[in-house]
Amino acid sequence: MTGTHLGVVLVAVAASFEGLAQACLKNAAHAPRRINPWLFTGIGLFVVEAGLYTGALQLLEISIAYPISALSYVAVILASRWMLGETVGPWRWLGVALIILGVAIVVPPT
Repeated sequence: MTGTHLGVVLVAVAASFEGLAQACLKNAAHAPRRINPWLFTGIGLFVVEAGLYTGALQLLEISIAYPISALSYVAVILASRWMLGETVGPWRWLGVALIILGVAIVVPPT
């Protein structure tokens, strides 16, 4: 695996962590207490996400890494469906497909 490949993987994993963090914060917002495990989990996931993304920036140009980070939108939709039971309509699924297509265009060829 080249440095570029590792960088792409790190950005994708960071985007996944961001999606999970967003869902955790949504749960925290609906919790009866101001301080709860969902809040700390969400913050912790954001910290891990920042570390992964920073590592990816050591391997990739930001003009490649930042567009790949759009996968966080996909991760938020998947996490909201899975963790929160939110309904995802066909237009949002089309948006997910377009984001994935856009990321595929930006990722450098092997």
